Amino acid sequence: MSLRNVATTLAAVTLVVACAATPNIEKRTNVTKATATKRVGPYKQCFWDYENGLPRFRNSALDAEFDSRFDPGITVSRRGLTARVVGVFSATDLAPFGATVQDLARVYPYIVPIQFVAEHRVRAEDISQSAAVRAQNPAGETVATEVTRWPENAAMIVYPVSIAAEGYNTVAGQWHVVAKARGAYSNSAGSFGLFPFIKYTSRGHALHGPITGDAVADEWYLRRGKVSHGCNRMDGEHVIELSVLLGCPVVGDPSACPVGNERVTVIEDFDVIPDPRRSDHVVGPINDVADLAQRFVVPDVAGYPRDASFPLPAEWQRSSDTSSVWLLKTELQASAGALKKAWAPVLEFATWDNRVTSTTDGFPRVLGRNCR
Repeated sequence: MSLRNVATTLAAVTLVVACAATPNIEKRTNVTKATATKRVGPYKQCFWDYENGLPRFRNSALDAEFDSRFDPGITVSRRGLTARVVGVFSATDLAPFGATVQDLARVYPYIVPIQFVAEHRVRAEDISQSAAVRAQNPAGETVATEVTRWPENAAMIVYPVSIAAEGYNTVAGQWHVVAKARGAYSNSAGSFGLFPFIKYTSRGHALHGPITGDAVADEWYLRRGKVSHGCNRMDGEHVIELSVLLGCPVVGDPSACPVGNERVTVIEDFDVIPDPRRSDHVVGPINDVADLAQRFVVPDVAGYPRDASFPLPAEWQRSSDTSSVWLLKTELQASAGALKKAWAPVLEFATWDNRVTSTTDGFPRVLGRNCR
C-alpha cells in the first residue's frame, strides 16, 4: 500500500478529427506473441480496436429512464496523478457475464464494484490565466466533499494520468465533456497516434493518448508526471477503454462519438474516496478533513511509478509510514481561510495494459489496424 512514484503527460491541444472509411478488422489469428507482450504498439498512427473488453456506462443522454445524478464521472487529481472513473453498467450489458457487476469483476478484476462515491466540489480556475499567475492566487481547491450512494451495478476504475509541465495549466474545476473523438490525428501539437481525445474545456484541455513513444522499442508509453501542455495524457489502452466506457465505438476509426452528460472534476489535492472494502459509510457532506482519514483512502495505481518530473514531495508523506499521505483542505470561514491537514492511507488499485492479455481468450484487447 505504498504511494508509488508515478507520472503522466498532459497536452492542451486543438482536436483535429477526420472521418475515414472503416477498413476490415484485423483477424485475431494474426496476433503474434510479440504484439501481446507490448504495452501498446506499434509506435505509429493506428486505428485502435478494443476487443473482449468492458461495455459502456449508462448515460441519461442516451437512456431517458436513467437518473442523470449517476451519469459517468471522472475525477482527476493533480497531486495524486490519478483519474478515477465511476459509472453504472446496464443489466443488459452485464447479462453475458452473469447478472451483476460482481460477475463482471471476476472477468475483469481491475474494476471495483462500489456502493459509495466521493464527489468533490471545486472552485474553478480561470483557464485564461497562466500557471504563474494562478500560483500567486491559488484557486481550484476542493471546498467540499460529499458521499453519495449509487445504484446497483456501479463500478470504479482508477487510471494513471499526467498533468501540465511548469508554465502550463491543467485547470481545476467542475467540467463536462464537450467533445469526444475515437481517434485524434497527430499535428503540430504532438503525435497523438489516433488515440481517443476526450475534451472537457472550451480551451482544449482533454484526456487523451500518451503522445510519448519509443521508435526502437516500437511502442507508446505514458510518462506519469508534470510533462504535458495542460491536458491529461493517459496510457494508450486506458484512454481507449475510457472512450468506450463513455459511449465511443470499440472500432477505432477517427470519428466523433456522441457526447453525453459525462462530468470531469479536476482537483489539486489528492483524491480521497470511501474505502470500497467497507460498507459503513455515511451519505452526506464531510465537514472536516480529519473525518476523511477515518473510513476513506487515497487511490493510487499499482505498477505506474511517478516520473522524475513530479516526485512525491517529502512533506506530503510520512518518512516513517509510506502508506499515508497528507490530505489538505481549505475551509472557508467568515474571518479567514484555515488550512487543515490529516493523514489518510493510500490504497493501490490494479489496472491493465496490453502486456496483460485478456482473461477470457488469451488475446490482447487492443489491436492496431492500418498503422502508418
